[in-house]
Amino acid sequence: MNYSFVYSPCTSYDVPNDAEGACNGVGVCQIEKEKFSNYGEASSAVCGTTLDGTMPTLMYRAQKRSAIVTLLCNLTDEGLTGAVVNDVVKLTLSSKCACRDMCKVEKPEVNSGALSIGSLLLIVFFSVVFAYIIGGMLFLGVSRGARGIEMIPHYVFWVSLPGLVKDGFLFLATGCESRSAYQKI
Repeated sequence: MNYSFVYSPCTSYDVPNDAEGACNGVGVCQIEKEKFSNYGEASSAVCGTTLDGTMPTLMYRAQKRSAIVTLLCNLTDEGLTGAVVNDVVKLTLSSKCACRDMCKVEKPEVNSGALSIGSLLLIVFFSVVFAYIIGGMLFLGVSRGARGIEMIPHYVFWVSLPGLVKDGFLFLATGCESRSAYQKI
């Protein structure tokens, strides 16, 4: 017989040019000339081992048919071979990925294109600071006729801020005790 198999071990697969739709959303599909036969839904996969317990297997079910895929560790030759016996397809998948720790797939970084929360907070912060400075300068310049350094909004506060921060740190460093400039009587 002249047939081939399509095998998708982890996710369902739609076989192109399948007019009948027999092999849409499958894990194992047999193609014989123009006839498509579903031998297992990807969602029905069950892990197991061969009868002697030496090789891992994956078993699939689809209505009256089923498939058993034996995973064979092979570092040189890769391929899929199999045969159909009484509505059960027995496949052997030879691959280095069937060997322990030989085919580790690293998950790619997911970059959805969206900005992180930190990026959004920084954008909002700098936008507000920019609006505060420009808006304050326009307001002071137009309404009060300020010029030069007087146009900086809340100029006295910003000039005194470093001294206030220093006083705060000294207050904390001395154990939150207030220093009195008066002498005790």
